[in-house]
Amino acid sequence: MKSQTFQLQTHNGNLIIPPEIQDYLTHCPDDIKISLTIESPELNNDQLDLSSDDPDRGQTIKDSFRQSLLEIREKRIAGRPTIAEEDIYQRYGISI
Repeated sequence: MKSQTFQLQTHNGNLIIPPEIQDYLTHCPDDIKISLTIESPELNNDQLDLSSDDPDRGQTIKDSFRQSLLEIREKRIAGRPTIAEEDIYQRYGISI
């Protein structure tokens, strides 16, 4: 697998994709994988408050609900469906 590394910049929180990267991407197949690493000498993850708009911030979660979320997450990571196939067919009116 061939890889290429580019340096990107941001402006007012927006990622700037230079024309040379856009040109490079036009020559890539559709199934490429793009990884993004953000490095900042001024900030660490503890200083970034990504949930400031969350109205439930500071609220407690019932253990049963937390456990159900963890089970769903584990199923997704394992690639198992979290909703039964029959329920999806019924929900969207699909007949097979």
